[in-house]
Amino acid sequence: MHTSAFWLHFPEAFLAQFADLTPTEKQNGLVGLGSLLKTVGSLLVMCDPHDLGVSITEAVAGGLKSFEPNLYLYDNYPGGIGQSAALYGLRRRLIEGAASLLASCRCQSGCPSSVGPIGKVGERGKEVAGRILSKLLA
Repeated sequence: MHTSAFWLHFPEAFLAQFADLTPTEKQNGLVGLGSLLKTVGSLLVMCDPHDLGVSITEAVAGGLKSFEPNLYLYDNYPGGIGQSAALYGLRRRLIEGAASLLASCRCQSGCPSSVGPIGKVGERGKEVAGRILSKLLA
């Protein structure tokens, strides 16, 4: 689908700060981060959460030599309708809001209200998403 998107790039050097995590745990943390950004983003631009989509460009499967994914938050409409452009302008508030939502959620490892269910983000998805957010805010 041709649309517009706001994205965050995660270079190998950034992800190297999390040397204690497996590639799968890093990817799960990014999936959780995507869920948080979608929830907060829909509030910031006052749209239905289904109006935004989330995509991560690389999967850790397939023997990648380096893992440098992009996390896309895109307008879930052909051609786009301007929501992702607005989110680019609000990126600091978006990331701060995601961190706030994560901190206020009482779940242990993940739930649909924050990073997504544990079956989607793994045992450490919430923790890893929080660690990534704290580095983004630093």
